[in-house]
Amino acid sequence: MKQDSFLIASMVLTLPESGYAAPSDTVAFAGHKWRVEAEPSSPETIVTVNDGAMSVSAARGVTVLLLKKLRGTYCIRYTREVLPSQGTIFRVSDLNQFWLIDPRPLQAPAVRDGRFKSYTPDSLFYVGIGGNNNTTSRFRHYDGSAARPLLAESDMRLEPGRRYDLRTCVLPDRTEFYIDGKRLFSAAQTPPPFSYFALRSTGSKQVVTNFRIEHR
Repeated sequence: MKQDSFLIASMVLTLPESGYAAPSDTVAFAGHKWRVEAEPSSPETIVTVNDGAMSVSAARGVTVLLLKKLRGTYCIRYTREVLPSQGTIFRVSDLNQFWLIDPRPLQAPAVRDGRFKSYTPDSLFYVGIGGNNNTTSRFRHYDGSAARPLLAESDMRLEPGRRYDLRTCVLPDRTEFYIDGKRLFSAAQTPPPFSYFALRSTGSKQVVTNFRIEHR
């Protein structure tokens, strides 16, 4: 497999409580640009990239969108850690992601305000590990309707401070999601001509490392 090369930048992005991220609110991580879409909150959402790690501190909903068109078959791999709870705002919860985001007829996903419901009109797959205060783990297909069909559930729950190896594969006829080498979810699908990937969370502090795209 071929891997995208790494290019790590060091910066801090703080989003104002009065609004959400605009297209210019980007951060460089693992050789790519990412767009931060954060729900207004107090304390403010903070994204930092330093020494090969992206840290996300979000009191409310945040999506960090990889600004790269993804085509064909590939696997996205990265390590992700949910930090121990800090008070009632930052919990061990919501190791989430979106993928196979189909923005058509646009060339890139429209800017959202970070609120979870703002992504309902999109076509995408969603995994939420440790959602609802670490009581649920769910796999959904957003089909553009308010239903957001539930495809499967798991009894997996998050452990604070544990580093999880995540792998998401897009194959010609299906998509698969793995944690620590174990396939947790899969579904039949036909990939769109191109799509996007995003990290997602709320009410937690998390660290992402070792991000790479493996082309098959």
